[in-house]
Amino acid sequence: RATCRSDDAEVAEALKESLGDLVQIEYGEPSRVGRLDDGEPHYGGAGIGYLNDNFCTSGFTIVKSGAHGSVTAGHCYNNGESVYSGPEYYGYTAGRASFPTYDMIRIASGVETYTNKIHVDPCCPSVRTVTSRGDTNTSSYVCASGMVTRAVCSIDVVSMAAEFCDEYGCTPNLIYGERWDVTIVNFGDSGAPIYNRVGDTEAAIRGMAIARDGPHQIYGHKISRMESILGMTCDTS
Repeated sequence: RATCRSDDAEVAEALKESLGDLVQIEYGEPSRVGRLDDGEPHYGGAGIGYLNDNFCTSGFTIVKSGAHGSVTAGHCYNNGESVYSGPEYYGYTAGRASFPTYDMIRIASGVETYTNKIHVDPCCPSVRTVTSRGDTNTSSYVCASGMVTRAVCSIDVVSMAAEFCDEYGCTPNLIYGERWDVTIVNFGDSGAPIYNRVGDTEAAIRGMAIARDGPHQIYGHKISRMESILGMTCDTS
């Protein structure tokens, strides 16, 4: 198998003609897919912020009105701001409304590309493909994958109707989860995908992290609530 740049088509076709069925040609463009400098196509679970200043995490790829984009926590940005992952342009923000009741915002772009994958390092695989989504339940377990703490699983879902309050006000109707033996969320993880592992390489999106009471307690919006409020659909294909 050989992967060639799209502008190498002439060379690729000559190689195919010479070797026939012994070679499989694929076309693509080089990109950086590290969590902290996430290039195109963009993944969820990436560190995002302003140029070279990551301070939040992207959630997962979405589709709205036929266009792909992403999401993150609403407290990370105002509408109309440019989003970067390290030096890589990621998109611009839109759709934030009624904060802090809804702590969510979309990331869109007419020129950037996004795909239904999320960063889940440090374990293997380091990336999972999102193939399903749906709300979780109490007494179940989920994973979260923020840019700082990275992927942590076996988080016990204690409530599906929790409320988080701070100096900005209160955000109701949240997922609340705990795991007391390890750090599951830290500053910079806001916007992280909450998900379940499916098989060896896939993921089911359950929601998005927005807050913590401490390193062992996580709050997040449910995927159904996000789809309803932002008018989008989680990309599973």
